[in-house]
Amino acid sequence: MEDIDAVKEELVKIKDEYVLQGTPDVLPISEADSSQPASESHNKMIGRNKEFEIIKEMLIQHPSKKLEIVSIKGMGGIGKTTLAKQIYEDSSITSYFDKQAWVVASQHHSKRQMLLDLLGSKDDADKSSDEDLSLRLYQSLKRQRYLVVMDDVWSVEAWDALKTCFPDDGNGSRVLLTTRFPEVANHTSSRSKDDFSHEMQFLKQSESWQLFYEKACKSRSAEFKTIGRPVVEKCKGLPLAIIVIAGLFSKLNTLDEWENTANALSSSSAATLDDEECSRILSLSYNHLPHNLKACFLYLGVFPEDHKIKANNLARLWLAEGLVKAFENESFDAVANRIRAKDCSNEYITNIPCLKNVHIRGKGREINACIANLAYLEQLERLCISGGGETHIPIINDIVLLKNLRKLTLYPMRFVWEEINILSKLPRLEMLKLLWTLNAGKEWEIQEEVIFCQLIALVIHGCVLKQWKASSHNFPKLKHLVLWNCFELREIPIDFAEISTLKSIKISRCLPSAVESAKKIQDEQRDYGNYNMVVVEKETRDANSASGVGVVDECKLKFLELKSKRNYRYIVFKIDEASQAVVVEKLGSHEETHIQFSNSMPPNECRYAVYDYDFTTDENCQKSKIFFVAWAPETAPIRSKMVYASSKDRFRRELDGVQVELQATDPSEMSLDTFKGRAY
Repeated sequence: MEDIDAVKEELVKIKDEYVLQGTPDVLPISEADSSQPASESHNKMIGRNKEFEIIKEMLIQHPSKKLEIVSIKGMGGIGKTTLAKQIYEDSSITSYFDKQAWVVASQHHSKRQMLLDLLGSKDDADKSSDEDLSLRLYQSLKRQRYLVVMDDVWSVEAWDALKTCFPDDGNGSRVLLTTRFPEVANHTSSRSKDDFSHEMQFLKQSESWQLFYEKACKSRSAEFKTIGRPVVEKCKGLPLAIIVIAGLFSKLNTLDEWENTANALSSSSAATLDDEECSRILSLSYNHLPHNLKACFLYLGVFPEDHKIKANNLARLWLAEGLVKAFENESFDAVANRIRAKDCSNEYITNIPCLKNVHIRGKGREINACIANLAYLEQLERLCISGGGETHIPIINDIVLLKNLRKLTLYPMRFVWEEINILSKLPRLEMLKLLWTLNAGKEWEIQEEVIFCQLIALVIHGCVLKQWKASSHNFPKLKHLVLWNCFELREIPIDFAEISTLKSIKISRCLPSAVESAKKIQDEQRDYGNYNMVVVEKETRDANSASGVGVVDECKLKFLELKSKRNYRYIVFKIDEASQAVVVEKLGSHEETHIQFSNSMPPNECRYAVYDYDFTTDENCQKSKIFFVAWAPETAPIRSKMVYASSKDRFRRELDGVQVELQATDPSEMSLDTFKGRAY
């Protein structure tokens, strides 16, 4: 009996509507921005090039600088969401808008959930009112040229719930809305409905056949194609129907099976494709499923509409409900291959050698032992290791043994760049993500003999890398390079201009010199004839602020008052997320005690502080010293600890007069005894 992956694959096809796969990986448009469309691949649509250009013109080429609402309307399954995704991810769009966000409204919309999705918030549900969230969204978009996509809008109420959150600064911002209801599109438009509204058309017969052929007929004989053409005509140019039918026929191997299924579809005499006829076409794919796979499919009804379902979690639910156990002729290995590994012991791993996707979380020896056992997983293709920032990974002896590994993500981990070079021994590695790396060193030199022969995408996020020495020879097939929060990186190796496959460099919150090097690479690529290579730049930082975090003047003024006038016993500083600058959080009066100072440090968040410590020497002399305290508790988020650590030296240089520095992860490390011991 067929594997349950058949259902998962079919669902992916339906969700992506009628997309043909292109390049294997796509990187997020903006990690810093809020919700992104659920798409992980660049795709090529069939028959939509003209419509693509029409919508793009409305978004970035129309002379109107007012906030305009652009609507894409059409019946369900015609490809509205897919077209919107293509536009949202297009390089000309991402480079034009300062900020992008995506939200799905769906049939039963929730204003609060839409606001949280647009803000990228997951834990604010009990902390902020809808009005507060609306204000936050408005402020985040204010003075930005933004593109917001509202997908699958069913009612004017869904639009009205959010419309006041979108500021109009006269800078060409746009809201792109998809809907199957003309009245919704008409309600949102402030101009002639034809200026910023587009109704999607059904595919032409030739386009419909091309879509079906790519999915079902490529390796078939002429007899199969003869049967398939009337089937495609029955779909009336609706992409979703064509995709589902093609998926069904691709699993039929004999002419008799094709003919029987085609006859079942042809039994209807409907001349037009209404909702009932469309449902009948789609039901053929469902009816063809084996009994147990139907149960798996129907189980999806327990999830809310447009809910993102993790495949591993779904498979475990199927297993718990007995839907998977009931399959005939299915081994334990095949079942285990569809669930997340719960235990990485030697015994467990050796019993499930077919695992293809593993995510390991842990610390210290536990995670190292788990990695050591991965060598038994000869079919492993995707590996993600989350080390909590405390784990050094044994790359040399273990990970390089995974000869089928295609995607590797490490975060946050401890390693040195020389170990990353050894990953080049992975013969099929296509994507490498290094996120919030710790103590990797400031220089990454890749020797000539080190070649990442199949690497397509390289993502480096949050590291102290300063010098990068590499050549095009090291990355012969690289297509996408993403650098985020590489606060000290001076430049990208200029020799990357000779990588003929390079398509994009996305650089966010890096130094101007690094951005300039990316643009030089783009210029040289164009000299070589590659006009499709793009550079996407976001939030370039001041060269004087290598961490990307500034310092407001009040911090320096208050410190001077503490130093010269002794107005305060201590000052607590924090990094403000909104302004990305160090600000004053609390001023402790000269009468406050050390206990009050210690209590001012939040137990789960990082802070900076200065403390004016008075003491008496052995010679009975009264003295004082100004301590700088870098507070980074173990329970603070890893990203916060990284940002505070990379900003510390820059901030301390602004405080001329600090005499002693303390780094504390626990209150005991900044006790009075500690101050006394360091003061002498």
